Amino acid sequence: MNRIFFQKLTFLILGFITAFLISEWIVRTFQLSLTWSMKQEEKRKQEIIRKYIDDYDAIGYRYLPHSTFLSVRDKTYHINSLGFRDNSTAFIDTNTVKVSVIGDSVFEGFGVDETDRATSIFDSLATELAVKNYRHRGYSTLDALAVFEKHVIKTQPDYVLLQLCFNDFEHNYLLAYPTKTEQKATNSINFKSLMQNHSALYLFAAEKYSYYKLTKGISDNFISSISNIEQKELDVTFRLLIQFRDTCIKHGIVPVITYVPYQAETQINDTTKSLYFSTLLAEFCKKNSIEYINLTSALLQTNDKELYFDHCHLNEKGNEIVGVQLTIEFENRLVTLSPRY
Repeated sequence: MNRIFFQKLTFLILGFITAFLISEWIVRTFQLSLTWSMKQEEKRKQEIIRKYIDDYDAIGYRYLPHSTFLSVRDKTYHINSLGFRDNSTAFIDTNTVKVSVIGDSVFEGFGVDETDRATSIFDSLATELAVKNYRHRGYSTLDALAVFEKHVIKTQPDYVLLQLCFNDFEHNYLLAYPTKTEQKATNSINFKSLMQNHSALYLFAAEKYSYYKLTKGISDNFISSISNIEQKELDVTFRLLIQFRDTCIKHGIVPVITYVPYQAETQINDTTKSLYFSTLLAEFCKKNSIEYINLTSALLQTNDKELYFDHCHLNEKGNEIVGVQLTIEFENRLVTLSPRY
């Protein structure tokens, strides 16, 4: 009796292990987990930092001028003379309305070809505008403002568009108060951390469970972190945005702010939660006389959940939606306004 039981148990365990290994192979081979796919790209990202960025810890760091390399998803980067991913550093036609863009990897076009990124689409569609990019992967708002003051102002743009993501608020706070942040390092290894680091299947299942919760209007950890953000984190970034506005006014530039949501913000089946942070920023901008572009609503209106290639970076389709919305906002609203500064 015991022998038969142990035989069945052995076959059951072997069957489970076999099924697990086959499923693991399928998820890895067909790149079904966004989280796992980006973990595999981490080595390439670190190599780019080592080879093509001189001082990654400096505020306003840039790529090596005139360099060319492959980034994530095998997308080619061509870097201009100032160290940004753009084809030139000056506005050619001074009679057009000039728009400079500052921000992070989302508007840099991380993971997409240069022609497929939102700002390139914006530049090609808005025939009466000229658009130049000064954004960089990993930038905080502090980095973006340093680039704005050092490189953008002297090109005399009419508008400067500052792009934000949710992670900017924590990043800005950590830069402002590094000694107040407690690093809770741990060397303990548990089952969950082991699976998170080594199993694509586990990450795929976690992503599907999170998506299921979001479609039911239930907040996942990320959505909860948005609604529970501390006022002190908001205040640091809000002070930087006021600094951005004041510098623009001083130089006769119209300041514009936009916010690109994370994937979870577009997936949760609760409009109030989806728009929570965009609404918060819109209210701040209205109160402080800063133009604001709502991209979250534009992404939500498509009813398409496949707009990202990871949890925060837009794929080609997502970039197209944003590029079109930027064109609509500038051509139909912003450039029709009388200059205020």
